[in-house]
Amino acid sequence: MRSMVFAGLLVACSAPPKPPAPAPAPAPQRDLAVAEPPPKQLTPTAQEREGDLVIVRGVRVAPNELDPPIRRRTNQWPQEIDLAEHELWSPCVRDYVQARGEDMRRALTAVFARYATTCNADRHVVVARPSDYRGSYVAYRGTFAADRSDVELEIVACGTTVALDSITLVADRKRWSGNVTSNEVGGCTVATMPDLRSLRRALRDALDAKVVIVEIDGEHDIVITDDMKRDLRLMLDALDAVSAR
Repeated sequence: MRSMVFAGLLVACSAPPKPPAPAPAPAPQRDLAVAEPPPKQLTPTAQEREGDLVIVRGVRVAPNELDPPIRRRTNQWPQEIDLAEHELWSPCVRDYVQARGEDMRRALTAVFARYATTCNADRHVVVARPSDYRGSYVAYRGTFAADRSDVELEIVACGTTVALDSITLVADRKRWSGNVTSNEVGGCTVATMPDLRSLRRALRDALDAKVVIVEIDGEHDIVITDDMKRDLRLMLDALDAVSAR
């Protein structure tokens, strides 16, 4: 019995030790004399650049047309810039809107978000057709100053240079006519009508109709689209707010 225990201890003591864990592989040597490649830069495709334009609320704008604080946010391509409406206005436009009462401020903000706005030498706000209009259209243009407006309805019919002295607004079965002055600009007939209360009433009634047409000469009549209806309503709301002062 003692010999068996002694033999077992001898076998246990003579077992080979476990091999040591392998040493970790040395870190790769970095040659500091060789510059690392620069990080990849996002570059615009030809379609995305389109002459170095950025997208601001769906409209492509040249960076140099934006205020400096906004330009600093236009370094990556492609991109969509989401800005508050007033950030896209000239300082005098912001000053004009902020100086108005709450109701007028709301109406002006809505219409200036659609119509193109600039400022003249007298710091009056100058409004022109929305920048996404192309070809024939109906829109307002003019100026806003203090608590008054000086605007007119602009009717542009492209593809014709017929001289106009009146136009007819047709909404469903209703018709309304008014005098205009017109001239030819770039192959289009541009007619203007003064902002009269009778015109505002006619437009209000017409814009509720499903089909609204400005009759020109039969061939170049202008169909007022849903977008034009929306923009005309916004302008009418702003004009009414200013007139209510």
